[in-house]
Amino acid sequence: GYKVLYFRDDASRRRMINHNNELNHLFDEIVVDMGSKTFEEQVRLFHKATHFITIEGAHLTNIIFMNPSTKILVFSPIINSWPKMFGTSRCVKHLEIVITGGDFNSNINYNDKIKNKTIMTI
Repeated sequence: GYKVLYFRDDASRRRMINHNNELNHLFDEIVVDMGSKTFEEQVRLFHKATHFITIEGAHLTNIIFMNPSTKILVFSPIINSWPKMFGTSRCVKHLEIVITGGDFNSNINYNDKIKNKTIMTI
């Protein structure tokens, strides 16, 4: 499989802080700046992924390009899932959202729960 990690390091809000790249060795690709990828590069990345670990954000629009068997794990400060609200989550069989607490714009503080959930998913 092809495992991708995107913790929104390039974002000014709703990003993972204090993760210190601890999980990087478990992934085939670490995305640090999704915005620097062309549309074609993003489509290829999402299509190739068998596991995608991320934080809720607009990049999840690309779920429509994923293989239906892709496992997606999403961390979000609040219950706010656009793929669930607008039905694109039906494109894949496994989309799990873990609520981390805070408000809509809160960064997420990396912790053992996030680490263990990520390891269990991949």
